[in-house]
Amino acid sequence: MDDEDALVVAAVVAAAALLDGNDEDNRGRRNKKRPVADVDVNGYRVLDDISFKEHFRMNRILFERLLVILGNHMVRVGTVQRLRKALDLALMMSLWILATQDTFRSVAVKFNESSPSSVHSQYKRIIKALRQVAPLFIQWPNQFERDNIKADFERRYSYPGVVGCIDGTHIYITAPTIQSQRYINRFKKYSILLQAVCDNEGVFRDIFVGQPGSIHDSRMYKRSPLSQNLLHNAEMLSPGEHILGDGAYTLTDKLVTPYRDMGRLSRRQRRHNYLHAKTRSIIERSFGYDKGLWRRQKLMQVYNHLYLVDSVIASCVLSNFIKLKGQPYKDPEGDYILLQPQLNEEEEHNIPDEEGDIDDPGNPEFGPNNLADVIPDDQDPVFVRAKVAGRDKRNFIAFTLYPYDD
Repeated sequence: MDDEDALVVAAVVAAAALLDGNDEDNRGRRNKKRPVADVDVNGYRVLDDISFKEHFRMNRILFERLLVILGNHMVRVGTVQRLRKALDLALMMSLWILATQDTFRSVAVKFNESSPSSVHSQYKRIIKALRQVAPLFIQWPNQFERDNIKADFERRYSYPGVVGCIDGTHIYITAPTIQSQRYINRFKKYSILLQAVCDNEGVFRDIFVGQPGSIHDSRMYKRSPLSQNLLHNAEMLSPGEHILGDGAYTLTDKLVTPYRDMGRLSRRQRRHNYLHAKTRSIIERSFGYDKGLWRRQKLMQVYNHLYLVDSVIASCVLSNFIKLKGQPYKDPEGDYILLQPQLNEEEEHNIPDEEGDIDDPGNPEFGPNNLADVIPDDQDPVFVRAKVAGRDKRNFIAFTLYPYDD
């Protein structure tokens, strides 16, 4: 071998050794824990009440109550050990995410986490726990509560017999990967729907989440368990009690709607519609309060819709928690809790390696769409009788509100 060949061989050996060394360095870097920003997360624990409420939407006393409730629940179901972080910090991160539209990457920096996927994993478990404890804070009112609600509604707005107001709102989302056209609403944007009933204090008493944005409010109501429960369960509402909805809903003796204005309404009917709208406005304010507190609902940038439904339910639970000052309703195991049915506990949501890398479960029928599409029609005798009774009830209410001749 001459000198030139020897130089070539030596160069090849040196290059191979250099490459092997780089591979070892790269493997070492991959195996090492990522460096994190030097952030003192203990500073969040010692914030004054004003600053704490500004960041986490509740004062420290309410936060401690929520921490105890979630901690006890997660210990009971055996999920607290999966957090890999102090529960109070995991809850703070989750409240921060719901209250803002920050990315998981930016929240990871703020809370000294090594990766966005770690933040997402802990956030997912917290909102799942909030969904599981929802019956403590979202309950249909019992007879005693309904009597107080009726009296307060009538005192404020002069409309009798009201125990709640119902409406739906859009939760905007990114385009789903499957059958995305089903989620395009009338505003030409992608969304899912949240249906809620609130009481005189704006507290949610029933929620139904997950219908595609293209669905009409009346169809969403007919698909919800509330529709069938009001028709067939006599203990839900006593005689003379009802909820109020706008003209999108079908008039029954359980759900009173305004008169349709075709330009020929009498003075009595106009008076009825005015007080009806004035009373029903509380549900709009409840939605505004909920979205104002938990701003992530303004645009949910996720593709896993099971996880999306959990986020919306968690926001509603937290809104009620704040309004109720952390005090759960009594008898959380009651027979008349009308809550969106819990999702399959065996369904494991995908945890992304990086933010946004969430696999779609491949099932466009998520959440309550899996329920039977039960829609009462004119062949259902109970529904027919409810419609006739609804017209008579509305006319009687209109007369009591304006007993004068037109």
